[in-house]
Amino acid sequence: MSLVVASKRRKAPSGRTLVGRVCVAGIVSLSLAAAGPHSVAQPVEPFSDLARATPTGLPAKKLLLEADQLTYDFDNETVTATGDVQIYYEGYVLDAETVTYDQRSGRLMASGGVRLLEPGGNLVSAERLDITDDFRDAFVGSLNVVTTDRARFTAQTAERRDGNLTIFRKGIYTACERCLEHPERPPLWQIKAARIIHELGPRTLVLKRGEYGVLMITPDSVFTAPAYPLENVFDPTGAGDTFAGGFLGYLASCSDLNAANYRRGIIFGSVMASFNVESFSLERLRTLDRKEIDERYRAFRRLTHFEDLDPEAE
Repeated sequence: MSLVVASKRRKAPSGRTLVGRVCVAGIVSLSLAAAGPHSVAQPVEPFSDLARATPTGLPAKKLLLEADQLTYDFDNETVTATGDVQIYYEGYVLDAETVTYDQRSGRLMASGGVRLLEPGGNLVSAERLDITDDFRDAFVGSLNVVTTDRARFTAQTAERRDGNLTIFRKGIYTACERCLEHPERPPLWQIKAARIIHELGPRTLVLKRGEYGVLMITPDSVFTAPAYPLENVFDPTGAGDTFAGGFLGYLASCSDLNAANYRRGIIFGSVMASFNVESFSLERLRTLDRKEIDERYRAFRRLTHFEDLDPEAE
């Protein structure tokens, strides 16, 4: 059994066309109210159309929904909003053609020109978005993200966990502005990976690239290190985990997490991974001592060191 609730469109004083407002307390029950005037937040560039529409003074933990039509499905416990849907919640603005709320799972499924403006100013656009009702966890299809500092991420799919970790699959990252005169041209440089992890807070991105080594990107530098060359690789299983353990273990021993220590940590992790693949499972690591680690670290440094073309240059 479904119940369709629709209202005749009318012009709101703010200049937006509204139909109705649905306030959800704890995302448990729904009620339809008439649209009325609301105060407007100051626009935030570069996504002023969404920011301009954001009402102020909403009660904490209250969700405000505006749409042309609401369809209640009592049998399946879903509510579907269609037509110029906008949802406001705790600083988020979600804009889409259709949004379905599943009361059983507590998830919102949005589709059709989906845009999500986050409280920090990042804009997520996608073909579809599956997100929890507290906006902390989400699954996104065909995603594009533009951050406040103009960095861009695109991916086939993306998943957000715990409200601050976004995992991109088959993604492309660029920190460059697209050419305004020729937007069809690719950015000046791109970094492609099967899996890009972007933590919304730390500004350092480290990408494991398997047999091709490691790539680290900061706002003002790019650092890359190859995998340590071995004549025989017995078992590559666990090499990535071993790298992560060595990298993070080295950083934990540092008093200052500066760029130099990050680079040393990457080499240390690569060294540990190179030992791991020399034997099955953890067997090689069980017999490893610090002297061997230090010797290979120095060998890695000699392997990647080269002199300037001008011997007189510093």
